[in-house]
Amino acid sequence: MSADASSLRARQAGPATTDTRQAGPAAVDTRRSWARTVAWVLAVGLILHRTFVLPLQGERTDDFSRVYEALSRFLGGEAVYTEYLGDATPHYLYSPGATVILSPIAAVSGDTEVARFWFVCINAVGVIAGLAWLWRRARLSFTGWLFPLALAGVFLTESVTNTLRFSNINGVLSALLAVVLVGVAGPPRGRGDGDGAVARPGRRGRRGRDGDGVARGRGRAAGGGVARQAVPGVALGLLILVKPFFAVLLLLPLLRRRFLLLGAAVAVPVVANVVGYLLLPDADAYRTTLMPYLRIVRSYANASIAGLGAAHGWPAVLVVGLRVVVAVGVVVAVGVVVGMWTVTARLWHRSFAWACAMSTILLSGTFVVATLGQQYYSLFLIPAVFTLRAAPRLFGGVTGAAGLLLVLSHNAVGSVGPVPLTGEVMTCIGWTLVIAAPVVAAVRDRRRQPARGAARARGRADAEGAVADRADAAPAPAVHGRRPVAGRRPVREGSRPDSRSRGRHRAGRGPAGTTGDLGELGDRGELGGRGGRADRGRPAVQG
Repeated sequence: MSADASSLRARQAGPATTDTRQAGPAAVDTRRSWARTVAWVLAVGLILHRTFVLPLQGERTDDFSRVYEALSRFLGGEAVYTEYLGDATPHYLYSPGATVILSPIAAVSGDTEVARFWFVCINAVGVIAGLAWLWRRARLSFTGWLFPLALAGVFLTESVTNTLRFSNINGVLSALLAVVLVGVAGPPRGRGDGDGAVARPGRRGRRGRDGDGVARGRGRAAGGGVARQAVPGVALGLLILVKPFFAVLLLLPLLRRRFLLLGAAVAVPVVANVVGYLLLPDADAYRTTLMPYLRIVRSYANASIAGLGAAHGWPAVLVVGLRVVVAVGVVVAVGVVVGMWTVTARLWHRSFAWACAMSTILLSGTFVVATLGQQYYSLFLIPAVFTLRAAPRLFGGVTGAAGLLLVLSHNAVGSVGPVPLTGEVMTCIGWTLVIAAPVVAAVRDRRRQPARGAARARGRADAEGAVADRADAAPAPAVHGRRPVAGRRPVREGSRPDSRSRGRHRAGRGPAGTTGDLGELGDRGELGGRGGRADRGRPAVQG
């Protein structure tokens, strides 16, 4: 009776266990679905709030009205550069070429607020498109919860919040920057972190690729097809035309030998400014009035070293010294990144991460050293996040993570004693930490290198000792199915007697012309001599 009850309980427990095992993947899928739903709800809510609610609330810095008015004057054939530059309000500071390119903004609507609404929407779309383009190039999935969570994080940053709140053009520029970085890196050609396999300079890769890792052929320039270089080249040219500090990114196509991209990036601002000088009635006012004004260091809303010095009354010697130190740090950081990608073979398959790292360092140095560095410029440092998977030691350490956190967050603390920790001060510190992060990582690796070398040497010695012990313990192998016989000379390792001399070997005589050598080796005991054993598993001659 008890046996029947036990079997009955076992039969009842069996399906329950199977159902639990089958319910495991379903439960995981349910949790992932809920996480994805929550992430998308959070992302959509933040996007709507930052795009449609925040720009219309309360007092705000108005970067759009002066731009709209100046562009309207240009479309009406009036003078553009007519503002009084002595107050602290935003001014129209774009070049004649940028005026021509941006003029469609004033053609959207005759109402300033309607045009502002569409301009904010376009910039929000630009932020989303830029992140999605970088995400796609990194070969990350759009179907999980990570992409909406990244969108929510980007729209929580100070740079995106104030870009949309102040109604400026940085959202569109972030999308153009994504196009440039993807174009500089080239299309993905290998497995890994979404980065194309890049051959070493001077060596041909597979399928006829040249030293730049790109297919060679008629009608295709080095670095890819014409369209693959022309489009990012035009994008980089537009960036330089609107914000001249993007000119530092010309170093990227130069180092990557994307000469068509480089030529397009230089030609766009030159041609646009020539056209602008021909169309604007007061184009000379930009050269005589605006350019001298742009060289003046302003003491408000300026996170550069020069701006902080002007705001807090720092000595000129201190300001110049700090700018020189940071400039040298930028050069060293660029050298570290170039050296890492040159020496480390694994990183040659990470050209996209290289482009993101280089642009982050160059732009951070420009913001700190130039005469104007505004906090929302940190939007252009978001590509640094895409280096964490390929080269985590660059910005994934304490220094780089702290720097990115400072520049992307709402970081105004107040004052700690005599030190005013305003948003500008904290942002300048963050940019400096971002520049210092690769240098700190290189120094740390340099210090750890002797210990790593000693550990590798110990590992090799242990492995060789283990192999030697196994070889000593193993019996000598049989040749032609027989055990080696003492007193017979073995055949040297790697030698194969021909058919005519094989009989001599079997008889104990070496092949013609080799008896003396084998005899000397046998007498020295290197291959096993008379009365000795064969050396560590090497084949001996059968008896």
